[in-house]
Amino acid sequence: MTPILQVLTEYCAPYVDDVRLCELAVTDPPLYARRLWGYLRPQMARFTLPSGMPEYLYGTPEAPALVEPRFNAARYTQEQQATSPVIVNLGAEYAGYELFACRTVGRTALGEVVARPTDLAQYDAATGQITLAASEDAPIPAGTVFDFDFYTDGSFANTLSPEVMTVLGMCFEIGWTTRFENDYLSYVDKVEDKSFSEQNRANRMRAGDDRLARMEHRLAGAMRRLESRMYETALNPPQPPVR
Repeated sequence: MTPILQVLTEYCAPYVDDVRLCELAVTDPPLYARRLWGYLRPQMARFTLPSGMPEYLYGTPEAPALVEPRFNAARYTQEQQATSPVIVNLGAEYAGYELFACRTVGRTALGEVVARPTDLAQYDAATGQITLAASEDAPIPAGTVFDFDFYTDGSFANTLSPEVMTVLGMCFEIGWTTRFENDYLSYVDKVEDKSFSEQNRANRMRAGDDRLARMEHRLAGAMRRLESRMYETALNPPQPPVR
């Protein structure tokens, strides 16, 4: 068995240097894991060689080989100022999660929505209850908004080799890069003046397409090498050492 978080953190995350993901890894681990899985999951369909790899990763309807992560989120607003601990009952569906994080949501003077990590919340995985720490000395003001994130890891039934996990990391890289290249603001017309001049958009799009093409070529080569190695191993299985 291979935990999905092992693949995400050791073989996927190193492929990209995304400051937003690095920040989430510290401030909101459940959301970080959920984001990484969101990039990898739709790209796993690219892993088609060797021919039996899709069944090796996913299994069959009768015998699934992939247990997907379970995640959830909730928002709670403190209606009145609290000067004693507050119990938030979210229900049984929020029980049993492995990772939990809480952030307070507010607005800056310019109206920008910001979420800040807080250690005011304590999560009880057995009941799904959340306790918000409040006291006379440190009250929770009325109107405070809390965002809760939850995550429980999934797994591959098979023990994936480093080569297989490396190819999954390449699939992840393509997913993240595709999203980056499809950034909406990159395609919006900008107003240019003496202080701002947009780079040539056509050249930027062409460079992005070339970058993705190189990644896909690299992925195809890695899958072919894996297929060849597995074929050679099947023809010439390792021999026990001679004593």
